[in-house]
Amino acid sequence: MARVRLPERCEVACVTQLCDELRAAVLTGEVVIDASEVTAIDAVGAQLLCAAAAALRAQDRRLAWEASSPALRDAIGVLGLGAAVELPAET
Repeated sequence: MARVRLPERCEVACVTQLCDELRAAVLTGEVVIDASEVTAIDAVGAQLLCAAAAALRAQDRRLAWEASSPALRDAIGVLGLGAAVELPAET
């Protein structure tokens, strides 16, 4: 299992590093996201989470959430991506 901690600002500036980390995590087959410290996430960061969740679904696996901040939950909700990133009702 690979645990990925999202940065405080999950935005375009960090997407390359986060993409590499998520790609490696997806290869393990089990990914747990810790988004407890996220204060901001943009559409690029959200798209990256969608891609990771889709890659796992293609392997018959799911993205798991250890924790999520209110800022992340709000942004994902505004974008209508809760189901796409498999964000549970409360983490």
